[in-house]
This record gives sequence, C-alpha cells and structure tokens, in this order.
Amino acid sequence: MDLAALTSDTYNRAADKMGEAQPGDPLAKVGISVSDGMTGFNVEAPAKLLVSFLATFRQTISRKIVPGGSTNWKRILTVTAPSIFTAEGVAGGQYSFTKDVPAVTYKTLSLGGKVTWEANVIGRNYEDARNRSETMTLLRFLLDEEKAILGGNITALGTPAAPTATKSATGGSIPTGASGYAVRIAALTAEGMSQVSATKRTAGGTNYDVDCTTPPAFANAGANGIPTIGCTLASTAGTTAATTGTTGSILVTWTAIAGAFGYAIYCDDGAAGTSRLQCVVAHQTKVNLTALNTTGGVVPTGDTSANANAFDGIVAQLHAAGSGAYSKNINATLSAASGNQIPEIAAMIFDIYDRTKGVEPDRLLCGYPEAYAIDKALQSVTNDRISVVYQPGVEGPQFQKAKYYPSPISGKQIPIDILPTLPGGRIIAFIDNVPLPSSEIPAAWQMHMGEELMRIDYPMTKAGGPNYEHEVREMGALAGYATLLQGSLYNIHPSS
Repeated sequence: MDLAALTSDTYNRAADKMGEAQPGDPLAKVGISVSDGMTGFNVEAPAKLLVSFLATFRQTISRKIVPGGSTNWKRILTVTAPSIFTAEGVAGGQYSFTKDVPAVTYKTLSLGGKVTWEANVIGRNYEDARNRSETMTLLRFLLDEEKAILGGNITALGTPAAPTATKSATGGSIPTGASGYAVRIAALTAEGMSQVSATKRTAGGTNYDVDCTTPPAFANAGANGIPTIGCTLASTAGTTAATTGTTGSILVTWTAIAGAFGYAIYCDDGAAGTSRLQCVVAHQTKVNLTALNTTGGVVPTGDTSANANAFDGIVAQLHAAGSGAYSKNINATLSAASGNQIPEIAAMIFDIYDRTKGVEPDRLLCGYPEAYAIDKALQSVTNDRISVVYQPGVEGPQFQKAKYYPSPISGKQIPIDILPTLPGGRIIAFIDNVPLPSSEIPAAWQMHMGEELMRIDYPMTKAGGPNYEHEVREMGALAGYATLLQGSLYNIHPSS
C-alpha cells in the first residue's frame, strides 16, 4: 500500500470510529470545545468615543484675521460735562473724557498627535488610526481653547493669605493635634482645576463638611503629586490650637482671589509632619475637614499660575485693574429670592444698567451648581425661569427646555448658559453685542487671529521610529472690547 492509500485508509478508519462514538466513549471527547478558545470575537467598528469634547461656548465668540503680532485699540471710557445751564453771553463749559489703549499680544496655541506606522497598518481592517487621532486632537484642542477663552491668564494669581483654622472636638474623626494642625491654601487657575482628576466636593449648605480620607490627585503631576501647571505657591500656615478630646474637625476659611477658579487645601498630621493635599474646591473659601489623609500630594514649591504662552481670558480681563466691570465677592451662598429676584444677581444687573445707561446682560454664564441654585431660589416665586424653545432644522427633538433669569429692569428673559468648562462658584453677566449705536464695536468679545486654526501634517519621522505626526495650531488673542458693560460674581458657596 503506497503512502497516499495508507493516509486515506487511516482517515476513513478514524472517521468510522468517530461516527460510532457514544456518550461516555473516550473517542467522544476528541474535538474542540468552547473552553479551547477557538471561537469568533465580534468587535464593532469603529471604537466608541465616550469622552465629552463639548465646546459650544467657543462657537459663540466671533473670530477674524488681524495680521501682526498683537492687536490694539483705543477706548473712550467716560465723558464728563459741567452743568449745561449757562448764563446769557457766557460760553458753555467744555466736556472732558478718559480713555485707555488696551493691547493684547498674540500667543501660539497647539496640540499634537502621533500614530505609529505599525498601528496604522494593523488598524486598517478596523478603523483609520490616523484619522481617529487627528479627529481627537482637534476636538481636544477646541475644548482646551474654550477653557483658555474663559480662564486663560498671563499674570500670576498671587499667593493666598494664610487661612484661619479652628479645631473642634466634635464633628469628625481627626485626632487631637498636640501642637495643632497647620493648614495651607493654594489657588488654582482654570487650567489647574482641569488637572484635578478626583475632586472632593463639599456637601454644601451650612456645614461645608469634607471627608479627605481619599485625596484628589492632579493629572500630569510632578514629584510627590505637585501640580505642574495652574497653581500658586501655598500660603503660610494657619495653625489650630491644641485641643482636648480625641477626635473632631477643622474649620478652614480664607480670603478669595478674584481670578482663581478653585483652591487646593493642604494640612499636616498634627505633629509637624508633611503637609498633604486634602481636597480641592471650586471658588468657595470655607471647608470643614472631618477626616484627613497622609498620602496626598505635598505643597507646591513653585508658582505655575501664570503661563507666558497663554492669553488673558474673560475672567482675567473682567477682574483686571481698570476694566470697569462689576466685580463682587459673595463669600456665601446665594440669598433667598426676594420677589422674583435673587438679590446678588439683581444688584449686578442694576449696576451695569445704571453705569451704561441702558445695557442689560445678554446671557448669564455659570456652572451647573449656580444654575441649580438659581432655579431652586426662584421656583417658589416665578414660573418664567424655564421656557420651551423651538429649534427648526435641528436633528433630534425639535423642542428643548432652556433656563432664563427674569431681568429686574425690563423683565426680559436672560438666558442662563450652563458651561461644563466653568467650575462652580461664579456667575458672569455677559454680553455678545454692544447695544450702543456709537460704540463702533462689532462684538463685545472677539478672537483676533494672526493665523486661524489649521492642521499640520509632518513628514514621517525616522528618529524614534516611523511615526505619522500631526498637530493643530493657531496664533491669536482674545480682545475684550467692552469689559465695563459686564460683571462677575465670584466665591459663591454651594447651596445645600
């Protein structure tokens, strides 16, 4: 029998035996089962992107190309006149005015991406790796640009003053410190707040309790958990007195910095130990620490709250010296409504209207905590805080609910824009277009661009391996033409 015949005979004999196999027969166990892993794996393409890249506020800021390395303009801020009542034969008194010449220097903003040659090849049957990377680079850039428009700053915030720390023998599980507890505060910019990957929020209301057993952490932190961007130096210590009792809490209060978007609170272990990051809060300047940790990051050793490559955003320009904007440190929760008004918001609108002789905000910008607080305060006194808006031509639901604040002057509904990129604790009275016929201002805020957003694809690099590298890049600055027509309430504590 030749080899081919032998192979065929062997195959036929094996097939006959397998056909005769019964349950329990050893031959019945021959084969491949699910446990062997020889099964298909269904993977839907493309990958599902579950990261929010919403930057809708950015889209509302007008943009134009203005050549050069900076943009400058002149503003007439006041016109003062003597009495217009004049005696016969006497010349009228002459008016006087004040002006300034704002200037903003263009800054480069960019974000890059990289795809290896191998990743691009292997992903061909799944999705285009280069296209996915370029899309995510652009979306992430737009989100970060919105943060810069709101909270960019080129001037350091300044080191906070020492806080006041008071130890109580009740209300928490913090052991008595033989020499007292030393508490330090560092202020955070918008960029610094965006680096916080886990935030311990207060419970709100009157107690401000924070359990700091599990500390937050900064993304891109340096050695020992120190934030590498958007953080001031820590204040000098506010120290509690030694107390009796075995456990308790520490009430900490401090002075707000107008341009800050949040604060990091550091505390030692009560025995002159290393200060550790206990919690991060948005705007508010009061916390009651009920439990501490000894594993959080240590206090920052350098001031990174100013960035030479960032431009001044809306908050920085509103609070700059000479801006003329309404600025109010609330240092409390919003007051209960009086009539159909919240006193702090009404006072800001009245002030703007009185100073400008007729301007009211186009929008109120805030985070969701303030939108909730406004809605809660007004729900018992007014029914016009929520409206249903028809949106023709928009995909999906044709109607959506929108929140409004009733103007105390004209009664018009002022839209409340809830911005995910704006941490809690601040309400901005914002205008889009300047309603002054002689102003010669096309928009209250405008991005002046030396070069508009563009995508740059680089040649495949050899150093470090074959990679497809790309980035999105632009150069420009934010021109705040009419800061004196706007306002900012800050250090608004969370409502219960």
